[in-house]
Amino acid sequence: DLRGEPAPGYRRGSVEVEPSTVTLAGLPAVLDNLPGFIETSPISVISATQDLTVRSPLTVPQNVVVVGVDFVTVTVEVLPILSSRAMTATVEIRGVNSSWTATASPSVVDVILEGPDTLLAGLTSDDIRVIVDIDGLGQGVHRVEPDVLAPEGVTVVSVIPETIEVVISRGPTPTPPLTPTRVVTPTRTTTP
Repeated sequence: DLRGEPAPGYRRGSVEVEPSTVTLAGLPAVLDNLPGFIETSPISVISATQDLTVRSPLTVPQNVVVVGVDFVTVTVEVLPILSSRAMTATVEIRGVNSSWTATASPSVVDVILEGPDTLLAGLTSDDIRVIVDIDGLGQGVHRVEPDVLAPEGVTVVSVIPETIEVVISRGPTPTPPLTPTRVVTPTRTTTP
């Protein structure tokens, strides 16, 4: 006999009762009129945010007794309500050789996330990282699948686009540092 609802952002899942069957003793006329189940005492799930395990007595009519057990253990699964959210994230490039340059196209992608509504609602763009690792790749154009780092409890459903084009080229030739030039001012000297 479950009463109430879990906290906002959560829902009831499965309910398990242990033992799931019990033996009743009483007058045959009373037992014949019983339904195929016996209820527990009321169990409150109001504002629950995690699974509940409660020992509860059974509610039986007068002149009927439960044989062998006094209580049953009821476990109520409390699950976060899952939803999805699309966010944009800037592509980060890792593994660039110091003498090369790498450019990602596109530089911003859409990330579709799934998770508890309460967790998704609090996410900012700083919580999601999209990383393209080009370590070991040579010069040229490459299509690389990005890795997405998301907070614990959040699942990455997809990245749009699924692959990032990365152009790797030799970096600009470094210009040598300027060396100061000494300016010599001629001085006039006269000889007698």
